[in-house]
Amino acid sequence: MAVDHFENPTLRTSAEATARAEARAQQARARWPSLDGSLASLLEVDEVVADPGAGDPKDLARLLGSYIGEVLRAQTGGSWGEASIFGQAIEDGVQLHDGETVYWAIMEARQFLTKKKTGRLSARCVDQLERAEVTTTRPAGHLYPLGKEQGYFDAGVVTDGRQVLMAAKCDITFALFFDGEGNFLNVETAPTPERPASQPTWGPSRLVLEGWQKEWGFREEAITVQKFYCCDVDVGIDDLPSHMEALLEDPKSEPDPARREEEVELAKNWLANGDFVLYFGNALWLDSDGNVTSS
Repeated sequence: MAVDHFENPTLRTSAEATARAEARAQQARARWPSLDGSLASLLEVDEVVADPGAGDPKDLARLLGSYIGEVLRAQTGGSWGEASIFGQAIEDGVQLHDGETVYWAIMEARQFLTKKKTGRLSARCVDQLERAEVTTTRPAGHLYPLGKEQGYFDAGVVTDGRQVLMAAKCDITFALFFDGEGNFLNVETAPTPERPASQPTWGPSRLVLEGWQKEWGFREEAITVQKFYCCDVDVGIDDLPSHMEALLEDPKSEPDPARREEEVELAKNWLANGDFVLYFGNALWLDSDGNVTSS
């Protein structure tokens, strides 16, 4: 399920979610005898989608999605988790390959069962196994550098030691605060005033920004922060550009095998090089030193 940046559901792995999936997978095997728990049985899920038998599609999707997730998990390792998006609970998801790949098997099974998605669900299962071979996220606590003098934003520290990422947009001026370990703390915002005559005729007014910097004892320097998203100003960090994430989520979206292999290799190199994305109204690409390389 490819989604726009920052709309990705979050997953909290738990023994309870894993136990639910295991129980549902057993129910699926009892209901659909062709699903015998083997990897080859994933090729049979299309027949189940075509004729699932009587029942509420939501309930059937929980059985079929859990079965698929359990077969995949048996191949790659991982665990199930309780999911939410924008704070609201949704169906459980499964983390594969030691938690680096998340597959929303139940939600996708429902899309196929209700005909909202066409094609072969079995092919999507194979896609997830291929995707699990690529490390697509960085470990919890990973620090992302934000360099000074980048032009798009001001990075530094204030008198009390907090790290801060500041910027003036056309309509809003904001300051995002982080502790010394890079954890996001809070945001300060204010309307951006009209540009003063003393400021060059490009860019939003920096009046509020510079006032804050003087008040807080701001010192410009490179900072390091953990992955975050602040919905108040729609700013945050992601590991991959959206087009790379979409390809890894659904490799068959690129029909040319040679081109697909090339794009996957580019994504691997991107992650290995330490590059990342700062969504900042538009997408800023940054390198491992926190320098903006593209916008």
